[in-house]
Amino acid sequence: MSQKRKNQLKAVGAGLLCLGIAGAFTRVPDFARDLYISLFNTINIPAFMLVLGLLICEIFFLRQRKYAKNHIYICMITAFVVSLFMLFHGHASLYEKLMPGQDLTLISMTVREQNDGKEGEDTLLQVWDSGLGKLSFLQNYFGDRNLIRADSVDESEIDRYVITCVVPPSQMFTGEEITVTDEMTDKILSYPFWHNDSYDYVVDEYWEDSPAIRMIKREKGYIFCSQELIEACQDNPAFTSEQYEASSRMSYEQKCSLAISLVRDAAEGVPYRNIKQIIIMIAFLLLGLIITLPLWGAGYPALAFFMGFPMGVAFWCIYSMLLMILHIPYNPYTIGIGMVFLMGIWVYRQREKYRELDWTCLFHFSLASLCVITLFVYARICSVSMDTYSKTAMGYRLAKFGSLREVLSGAAPFGMLEPIVTSVGFLFGCDFIYAFYPLIGISGLGIMFAGIYYLYQKNGKSDESMLAFCMGILLLLSNYDFLLSIFCGLAHGPTSVYTLIVVVFITLKRQLDLPDFSCAVIMASAIITLARVEGAVYTLFILAASLGLQDERLKMKKIIVSEALIVAVWNVYQWIYVGRSGVEMFWTPDKGMILIVGSATAILAAVLYDRQWTVIDFIKRKYYLLLMVAVVGGAVLSSVLLRKEMASINFHIYLTHFSNNVENDTNSAALWIFLLLMCPVLLSMRNRISTYSLTIVGGYLVLIYFICLFRGDLPLRLGYSDSSRRTIVHIMSTAVWLLACGIASGVPCDKKTAETK
Repeated sequence: MSQKRKNQLKAVGAGLLCLGIAGAFTRVPDFARDLYISLFNTINIPAFMLVLGLLICEIFFLRQRKYAKNHIYICMITAFVVSLFMLFHGHASLYEKLMPGQDLTLISMTVREQNDGKEGEDTLLQVWDSGLGKLSFLQNYFGDRNLIRADSVDESEIDRYVITCVVPPSQMFTGEEITVTDEMTDKILSYPFWHNDSYDYVVDEYWEDSPAIRMIKREKGYIFCSQELIEACQDNPAFTSEQYEASSRMSYEQKCSLAISLVRDAAEGVPYRNIKQIIIMIAFLLLGLIITLPLWGAGYPALAFFMGFPMGVAFWCIYSMLLMILHIPYNPYTIGIGMVFLMGIWVYRQREKYRELDWTCLFHFSLASLCVITLFVYARICSVSMDTYSKTAMGYRLAKFGSLREVLSGAAPFGMLEPIVTSVGFLFGCDFIYAFYPLIGISGLGIMFAGIYYLYQKNGKSDESMLAFCMGILLLLSNYDFLLSIFCGLAHGPTSVYTLIVVVFITLKRQLDLPDFSCAVIMASAIITLARVEGAVYTLFILAASLGLQDERLKMKKIIVSEALIVAVWNVYQWIYVGRSGVEMFWTPDKGMILIVGSATAILAAVLYDRQWTVIDFIKRKYYLLLMVAVVGGAVLSSVLLRKEMASINFHIYLTHFSNNVENDTNSAALWIFLLLMCPVLLSMRNRISTYSLTIVGGYLVLIYFICLFRGDLPLRLGYSDSSRRTIVHIMSTAVWLLACGIASGVPCDKKTAETK
């Protein structure tokens, strides 16, 4: 193309840009003011100018190819030092969030969250008069006990929480009518009880060991108490006991508080809770190792080991979802029999590959894993929130009722990963399995180290990439949001690990021709789709970006088609069983239709990408530029044309997530400044992996902002409770990995490697 032609195109582009700016400012009169306030209220201007100056210097030095390798080291060290400077000026503390706890049952989480560490009967009663506390109390009050009611008591008279969330139909029975005298009622209510609406839940001396709770109808409401207490009062009207004598002298408030405390203590005192949790974590690990060892155990043992836990969890979740979609009851028997059958077939077919494994190394890894699992189970380090409680309560309900329909309308719009994983704890009687979160976080870090190790060893030694990786890991592990996500009982930590798995296996396939990579990518993509309601958008974007890496080794068509079909089937299923009853700010049928259309578009793109057409060849050459224009253009147009008020509110809050903001209690600036200052280094590599890395990270961050525009009328807010801030964690570890991978792909590491390249 002639220089004259290029100048004409630049002039046209500049004119269109001017028209776009004019149109934006005309349609949104306060755009300039909002932008100014957002920037100058959020960004530390001296620090911003320092970073901008360093970026300009980096670009200048890296363009001097004669000393490019030395300049890479200079740029990395400078970026790291500046990031450390920003890190020590952060505003965040993990101390209170991650203190070891002794009360991580479902009922105790609610007390700790709502009571906020305060003592006193009034506060406690206010907590349990809410729907949240009520559900928690009832789940632990009834437990595995049956509910017996008289024939004259209609099912509609039972508390709706009991009938829909706590006691499944198989545990509800009818019995003979019981006549309760006023004297008997007074005696029963002399025990500790919790009153809610017209129901009194009595915690008597037989309750903890009783197999059945009796529902008694009286003039002013209903009483629930143990079957044994009724029989004792009927057999001996003068029945008394030491517990009765002590509680009969208490006030109403004291009885309510004591009832809550007794139920909470009983939930905490379940025998072998820790042992059961250890067994569950080991079962997840072994299940995953059975899958991963034949695939990568011989050639890439470290990768196979650290993939074990995430793959075991993924297989459990996918298999459980398939069972429930097919209307097969979800319980230990259907899960166990099916898994034993499938794993037996898998082991038999892969029996030759198992013989090639280094069993000594596997033995040592197993011992280390057992120690780590035991440590995190007994340390009881976990940060919980209201969302944690809600997902855990859904897991309880899923375990009790064994049907997806019972929880779909409440759980699916938020994500099904947590309800399925936490339901395992209730299936086997150990309550909330808090150790799952740090263990999968450690697995993610192990996958990062294994991946960079094999790149370092088998693709030529790249000291530059290893140095960048180590610096990135140090800043990642010092980031408040990342650390909290590893220990917080929310889906964001696990989602970040599965996002990492997708990208790591795609890049390793292209770099090392990693075998059987599609299995890991498809399973991880499916879990991201289940874990977050917007997960399908992120996975489709990452897979679409990965089309630009295709070569003779990396074929993405099968993966994209598989993930698109999963997205379509899942959204159709929600469409049928959730419909308009979903939460408006999350999943709706309209959004489901958009995702189905997006899935069809992804399949079409994967099919057409291999065509030898002139248009397709042009798209391939400019693929990442066009993709970023589409993503950024969609976000800008949505902000200006569709959601301008929400965009104005959200913009500066979203920017604070990347800064050291006092009000936002974050120290994120260090990691993001390091990654930003490393962008010129990646661009200087002039290879496909580097461009892919910048597209994935930049596009993902723009997508988060774009999606948050359409959360109904709910704007972003300051603090870790905001989902956009937690969602940014999804891409943090992936960004560090891609930085190192991009540098390794573009730097000849020694004379022999340089000659080869």
